Amino acid sequence: MTRKSARELILKLIYEMDLREVKADDVLNREDDYGDQEEYIKRTVKGVYEKMDQLDEIISRYSIGWDISRMNKVDLAILRYSIYEILDGTIHPSITINEAVELAKKYSTEKSGQFINGILGSYLRNEGGK
Repeated sequence: MTRKSARELILKLIYEMDLREVKADDVLNREDDYGDQEEYIKRTVKGVYEKMDQLDEIISRYSIGWDISRMNKVDLAILRYSIYEILDGTIHPSITINEAVELAKKYSTEKSGQFINGILGSYLRNEGGK
């Protein structure tokens, strides 16, 4: 499995976690084979679940005029995993942002790429991913 495919799966798992209102283990346990990306996928999905409140607070801070409860669920899932990845520091933020924008273009609305790029860019400029 490529890293790009792993990110798509992470997006789907985080989206499902939010939609079904379940824990990370509940969505992770239904898949048996994550290939060579298993550690990355599990660490990211579990990390997003464990830091959900912190991630949502950051998203709320930078999504001016958008209440998280009314935000597109796909966009929210992308933002959560992207900010988690930036905080984690194992992947360069520019790669995370580029991949997030591509996922938004593929799985969300026409304007989602710009929306996500704006929030992640503002976060990085103001907090440097810290």
